[in-house]
Amino acid sequence: MAVTLKIKKRNGEIADFHPQKITVAVQKAFAAVLGDSHDEDAIDITKAVVDAIDLKFGNTAFIPTVENIQDLVETALMERGYFNVAKSYIIYRYEHAKVREDHKAKIAEKITENRLLVEKRDGRKENFSESKLTRTLLRAALGQERHIDVPEIIARVRAELYESIKTKDIHDVLVMVVRSLIERDPAHSLVAARLLLQSMYRDVLGKVDYADLEEAHKRAFAESMGKGVSIGQYDPRMLEYDLAVLGETLQIERDRDFKYLGLQTLEKNYISREHKTRRLLETPQMFWMRVAMGVALAEKTPEERQRHAIEFYEAMSAMYYTPSSPTLYHAGLLRPQLSSCFLSTVPDDLHAIFKEYASSAQLLKYAGGVGTDWTPVRATGSLIKTTGVESQGVIPFLKIANDVTISINRSGRRRGAAAAYLEYWHLDIEDFMELRKNTGDERRRAHDLSTAVWIPDLFMKRLAEDGYWTLFSTSDVPDLHDLYGKAFEERYIAYEQKAASGEILHHKRI
Repeated sequence: MAVTLKIKKRNGEIADFHPQKITVAVQKAFAAVLGDSHDEDAIDITKAVVDAIDLKFGNTAFIPTVENIQDLVETALMERGYFNVAKSYIIYRYEHAKVREDHKAKIAEKITENRLLVEKRDGRKENFSESKLTRTLLRAALGQERHIDVPEIIARVRAELYESIKTKDIHDVLVMVVRSLIERDPAHSLVAARLLLQSMYRDVLGKVDYADLEEAHKRAFAESMGKGVSIGQYDPRMLEYDLAVLGETLQIERDRDFKYLGLQTLEKNYISREHKTRRLLETPQMFWMRVAMGVALAEKTPEERQRHAIEFYEAMSAMYYTPSSPTLYHAGLLRPQLSSCFLSTVPDDLHAIFKEYASSAQLLKYAGGVGTDWTPVRATGSLIKTTGVESQGVIPFLKIANDVTISINRSGRRRGAAAAYLEYWHLDIEDFMELRKNTGDERRRAHDLSTAVWIPDLFMKRLAEDGYWTLFSTSDVPDLHDLYGKAFEERYIAYEQKAASGEILHHKRI
């Protein structure tokens, strides 16, 4: 089941979807009407709502709104016969909607009377200025004015204001409102991106004079590099470059090539931030240059580094090519792990298996993706000679690998990603194929582990002729995993003959 992970809030903001919030709301509705929270019913209704969301929106690009979710909750309550609870929930929604409308009316009155106070970045308070908001929007909409409705956007932003709101939050609301209109006209994507750029510039450059944007970038670029080194995030060798020349190379106008989704992804996942304060350390063009400098550090001489850094920057900032995520994350940093994927084979040894978990965790920590071959691990029911007991097979080990994967937040940006591989003749292959199912014993499930199988030509030949296939434990056929082609077929058939004659007892014919 592919559960929707995002939801559109009333102000247009796209946020993470948390099913547990539905459970809490339904529990409160039950408690208010029946005097008991009916926890099991609340969980059952939540599951029904999540399933309905998946069915209705799962295969579409549409992001459900808060109202869409609440409508589904009402339906789920009534389908289960809880009409009084559903009625209470409907009244609750109506009353809260009325409160929101009353609040909007009061705020609108304050705005009209010039009495709404907002808080600036330095903590000072001043009266809200609709003219400033309009100028900000028009600056971002330059060249796109005929495609957007400025009064409508301003009205939507006004509806989300409240007393002592921070000016940064007002700007964020403006971005979200424009972003919500992208489906109406693609021009809103460019405008939303430019509004987000304004916010990024303010974070990195301070108060921005747009007539002096290039000079501001030159100054801030050198300062950013120095700061990154001083706080222990950037490689000290970054200061060996001629930063003045590199600052002159920055092509600020290329920032305007971004559309909203691309810039939002860059700002959220790739731009370097101070670890403690989470403030941005770089603008988009400074980001491209930081990556270029980090990659060029491998060159032998300072002159070659400088030249290649400029060449790399030109290619990336013009978007002719983009390196992989680990390179974008780490180039120029103290721990420059620039590779994307790491492959390994797990031996049939308990110490080696748990060493693999530790190695994978370290790779995942720095944004590496891990692909692990588990075929050498003996299958379920195979004898472990040192202890005289039967093996539990590869599945329990994959369950641990799954939990290791989801426990690692790769470079603070996203969850770990790992894939497990198994050959198609492995005796645990049938259980392996069910690892990601949503039904069955959860102790034998690994929902967050990608799975892959190697399929030999011989299997496809047998499939075409509707023949049989024999599964083995690697402990009984130790050389089979290293063979392929004709050598594999000959050896596999020989093992089948041994199984038929009783020389190999632990096998399965399907």
